Amino acid sequence: MGDGRAQQSRAVEALRHTAPFTTLSEIELEALAATVMERSYSRTQQIHCREEGGDGLLVFDRGAARLFRTSPDGTDVTLGTFRPGDLEGVSAAARSGRTSSVLEATSDGTVVYVLARHEVYGVLGNHPHILFALLDLLGARLAQVHARLESMVLYSARTRLAHELADLALHDAARRVDDTHEQLAARIGSTQAEVTRGLCAFRADRLIESTPRRHGLTVLEPDRLAAYR
Repeated sequence: MGDGRAQQSRAVEALRHTAPFTTLSEIELEALAATVMERSYSRTQQIHCREEGGDGLLVFDRGAARLFRTSPDGTDVTLGTFRPGDLEGVSAAARSGRTSSVLEATSDGTVVYVLARHEVYGVLGNHPHILFALLDLLGARLAQVHARLESMVLYSARTRLAHELADLALHDAARRVDDTHEQLAARIGSTQAEVTRGLCAFRADRLIESTPRRHGLTVLEPDRLAAYR
């Protein structure tokens, strides 16, 4: 019983800080939190496979994840990334459908709350303004995918790596990036070898720094990386 109350309390906090549920009252948040399922995932564990048909919304509470598709040549192409406070499944809540995109945890201890589709419809029925917030989220998600695909066409792997590092640095106060070479390669749709060459070049230009035998790196010049061409 205590575990159930603790989970509901955590779910309330997660919903409170997730658009579009920030406008709900405390009573409404508690009622909605009582319907969600809490799930925890390890790094590389699949969270949501569209081929099996998605249902409802995923509210990210802890950790991180990426949405990707695998090209015919076997290359994983990241379409979007997710962090605490993000919402996934916006399009699936509005329509049924099947794609081959996969959602995968990129850090251990990734926690999501699953909100069933009929619960989403119930919230929309009582708060129609939330529909506009969901449409805004969907528009932002499509813009993110468009930007990534545009980057794949217009920029080299090294430029994409520079931009990805600049973006990742924004989400850490110390500008630390703890992704492995494999994870970075998956993010930019390239190879580990290309990532290694790019990081060596950035290190030589004092754009990043890393400590031997220590995992991860520190971004020194995020603005220069963001403007890298």
